[in-house]
Amino acid sequence: MLKICFVSFVVIAMAVTLAPARATHSHARPAAPSPAQAQAPAAASHTLVVGTRVVPPFAFKDKRGEWQGISIDLWRDIAGRLKLDYRFEEAGTVKDLIDGVASRKFDAGVAAITVTEERERRLDFSHPFFSTGLAIATAPSASSPVWSAIAGFMTWEMLAIVVVVFAAIVAVGVLIWLVERKTNAEIDSAGEGFWASLSMLLTSQFTEPEPKTAAGRTFAAVWVVASIVLMTFFTGIVTTALTVQSLQGRVRGVSDLPAMHVGAVTGSTGFQWLSDERIRANEYANVADGLDAVVAGKIDALVYDAPVLQYLAKNDYDGRILVLPDNFAPQDYAIALPEGSTLRRQVNQELLAIKGSEIWKKRIFDYLGER
Repeated sequence: MLKICFVSFVVIAMAVTLAPARATHSHARPAAPSPAQAQAPAAASHTLVVGTRVVPPFAFKDKRGEWQGISIDLWRDIAGRLKLDYRFEEAGTVKDLIDGVASRKFDAGVAAITVTEERERRLDFSHPFFSTGLAIATAPSASSPVWSAIAGFMTWEMLAIVVVVFAAIVAVGVLIWLVERKTNAEIDSAGEGFWASLSMLLTSQFTEPEPKTAAGRTFAAVWVVASIVLMTFFTGIVTTALTVQSLQGRVRGVSDLPAMHVGAVTGSTGFQWLSDERIRANEYANVADGLDAVVAGKIDALVYDAPVLQYLAKNDYDGRILVLPDNFAPQDYAIALPEGSTLRRQVNQELLAIKGSEIWKKRIFDYLGER
């Protein structure tokens, strides 16, 4: 009996001693996370705050107050692929948006955000999703199209071309008369030679009175060939002049900006470019205010991102704003992220996949008419 009690005591003591150790050991080795958990971004545990601002066609609100645009749709695609919960929050200016991302008030910035060296020091950026440049918006010329076209020809360059062509007509006419006057009764004066020369220039073929001598025909043949070249050249000059006049506003190009009243959006790359070029600029809170100033005649030109100016000129300022065709200062748009963001790698992976899709190409065409 005593032996049975002793054995029972030993068994109970061992059970009490080992129980805590097993519990402690089990607690020290948690279950390994699943592959899906390991790949999930750290920010997925809460609602991301995505900063944006009105910059059509990349970010704007529709009639229901819902955010739309190229950048907005891109973020929605990325967030859908990564199963991220988020909400948009509007920033008033470019500076507010950049500062908000840098201070981690925003988990991401999505709009038409240009990657610059200065911003790169404060933020992380995704891969670029759109490449563009700056452009100049100005007001169309107030003069009539007819007068503008006539004025385009009243230049020293055009006068020099006309003088040279007229001199060539006279010279060829005199040469034909000199070699034809003794044997060709139809070309018995310098005036007849001039008329023959002019006719061949305008028609690019032999016309009456025709040269009859070998020398006269040689001159005429060379002149007919030369007339084809001259008429092609002159037609090109006229077409170019008319095109330039049809596109002419208060400002014709970048070289005119130093002498003009220029505007830019505060904190934009356009403002920075003007500052680097030592060109003074009136500052505006947004692009719409700047374009309104152009229409009102308060400034001669607004420097801003080309696709934004082209979209607004077509949709909101039809006929009142002219965007010059030449772009300059190339730049890239990207998604802005706080420095060291855990989202960057996964955002880049999804962004590259989306950019290579037909859906992305169609979206760019729908918004901008580009492929």
